[in-house]
Amino acid sequence: MNWRTTALLALIVSMAALVGLIMAYGNALYPYLIGESDPIHGVAVAAIAGGTVMALVLGFLGDRLLVRRIRALRSAVEQLGNEKAARELQVYHGNSEVARLARVTGTMALHLLEERKTAEAATLARSRFLSNISHEIRTPLNAVLGYTSLLRSTPLDPKQVTWLDSLAAGGETLLSVITNILDYEKAQNGKLDLHPKPVRIRSLILDTVSAMAAFAESKELRLESGMEPRVPEIVVLDASRLRQVLIHLLTNAIKFTRSGSVELTIAARPASQPDHVLLEFRVHDTGPGIQPDLIPRLFVPFTQGDDSRTRLHGGIGMGLALCSRLVNAMGGKLQLESTSEMGTAFAFSFEAEIRRSLDPELAPPSDDPTPAHSALHVLVAEDNAVNRNLLRTMLRQLGHEAEFAVNGIEAFKRMQNLEIDVVLMDMQMPERDGCEATALYRSWEKTSDRMAPLPIIALTANVLPADRKRCLDVGMNGFLNKPILLSDLRAALARFTHDPILESPSTL
Repeated sequence: MNWRTTALLALIVSMAALVGLIMAYGNALYPYLIGESDPIHGVAVAAIAGGTVMALVLGFLGDRLLVRRIRALRSAVEQLGNEKAARELQVYHGNSEVARLARVTGTMALHLLEERKTAEAATLARSRFLSNISHEIRTPLNAVLGYTSLLRSTPLDPKQVTWLDSLAAGGETLLSVITNILDYEKAQNGKLDLHPKPVRIRSLILDTVSAMAAFAESKELRLESGMEPRVPEIVVLDASRLRQVLIHLLTNAIKFTRSGSVELTIAARPASQPDHVLLEFRVHDTGPGIQPDLIPRLFVPFTQGDDSRTRLHGGIGMGLALCSRLVNAMGGKLQLESTSEMGTAFAFSFEAEIRRSLDPELAPPSDDPTPAHSALHVLVAEDNAVNRNLLRTMLRQLGHEAEFAVNGIEAFKRMQNLEIDVVLMDMQMPERDGCEATALYRSWEKTSDRMAPLPIIALTANVLPADRKRCLDVGMNGFLNKPILLSDLRAALARFTHDPILESPSTL
């Protein structure tokens, strides 16, 4: 007997019991109460009793056969993320509908678990691929941009300066492509961290506009900026991320504007919190505008308004998608206003804390490359010969002495020299990688005669959060991204020389 038949019988008997109850109270019980009896009244009473007992029995059986099984099924469904619970459901015994439903649910849950494992494996493979791509691109860029920065400090004629500027621009463009892709990956994984610090907002805006002046001049466009007097002098924000957003919006505006002007304006409004200000940023151009049907595509990664092979402007279609994520992380929303043939405006706003002064450690760095400190004995663990030569030149220019290791095992052995002051450790090397060499050294160091832990700075082209965490977990003290500029290297070493020059944001 299945549950449908059982339920139908329970319904019939319950209705019979209800009818009997009405008859009993209307006809049967009263004669008994006054002492008169009739055989039909006895039958009615018997029907009442029998129906009541049957209803109780069927209610008990219904609870046993249906309700409890449904409760057990619900409990199992609530744990479907557990593979063991899903497999138990898949082999649920019985031929009832509840049992069949349990087996189907278990099978479906196992399929979903397999799909989740596949998706997680794909995400891990993508992260590894991006990490490898970053390493393979940043390693040669380290030589290109590193030697470019060194050449700038040598005597050059005007033609050589032009060539050098073109070389640097090409390298920085390639670097920005890989950086944008990696930043978007961080945003997708919820790992796009901000590092807010007190900054002079006017100086930040002036530096940003100055960086774009040459591009605007090359297209004979006016590049203008304006800031309301109410904008505070010092606010707390992530200067590098804000500059990244503004640079991209200005670059797009200049790139797509044929004539006229591009303007960046900053306004201040009351904020919802005390000692805060609502900063409003707006980038407006006099370009051709954007067709309404193309606007939704602009914020989709790797797509562009014009995807044809004959489009006038290049790019990978990543910038606006990343800008939107960055603005969201700051607490704002990137908005777009555009009218065909009348220009386009991108705007966003967010709240920032107002400060009276900069933190003492945020004093601007000196531009003087001459070392004002005693020389360090630096061990560089790097398997790439071009990068070794570059770092030798940079360290010599900063007044430091260098020795080199070309693999992790050699680096571990050389680190045991007590004369070493600081280590620049590449992460990807033969024999043992930089993290393994560091872990070996930290274990040895605990039983050594070294008075203080040896400072080890990760020197790497891997910039994903997982790479940084791995470096810190094994005992590294800092993180220096490739490509390395002379100013970045000097700032990283400043921590161990008591140099007044402070670390750049890319050092940590």
